[in-house]
Amino acid sequence: MCRISAVILIFVCLKSLCAQGQISGIVLDKKTNNPIEYATIILKQSGKILEGTISNPDGSFLLPISVNGNFNIEISFLGYQKLETENVNVKKNTPLNLGVFTLETTQNFLNEVVVNSNRLTV
Repeated sequence: MCRISAVILIFVCLKSLCAQGQISGIVLDKKTNNPIEYATIILKQSGKILEGTISNPDGSFLLPISVNGNFNIEISFLGYQKLETENVNVKKNTPLNLGVFTLETTQNFLNEVVVNSNRLTV
């Protein structure tokens, strides 16, 4: 009887340690609606980075949550404008699907490039 109680107690303790919520979503290109693979997703609270992950080949991501509270989520990828979502209320053991995020490409135009070359006549 004592062994059964000990096994049940250990199981309950391990289950409570593993219990986590998660934030999920999908990252897409705004113009083409193609998924963005390897986009960086960062979970922040009061300016402090708590968790981070990258998006899968289909643009989806899962971000584990181990505490309750309001968080900011920052999504970025090279060549795209950074997107930040503020005041996302998350509960510890509750999954939260944020849906689809679309990132816009950044465009940096140069004014002009001039190439000069001198050739020898001989």
